[in-house]
Amino acid sequence: MPLSLYQYFKDRSAELTETWYANLDKSKEGIYGTTDPIKIKQLKAQNHQFHELFIEIFNPANESRHLHR
Repeated sequence: MPLSLYQYFKDRSAELTETWYANLDKSKEGIYGTTDPIKIKQLKAQNHQFHELFIEIFNPANESRHLHR
């Protein structure tokens, strides 16, 4: 059985965040250019939360709930 898009993203959500951070332009001032490990950890956590919420768009379990409204 092929992996669903939802499961693919779900399994790789942490990797998505790490890839996002690795490719981030850190030369800018502000939060994206911080070198503070605590702020970097918070930034990554927020990005990971975003991915977790975004991924739910592809959750097949949500499909039936929207069809019955």
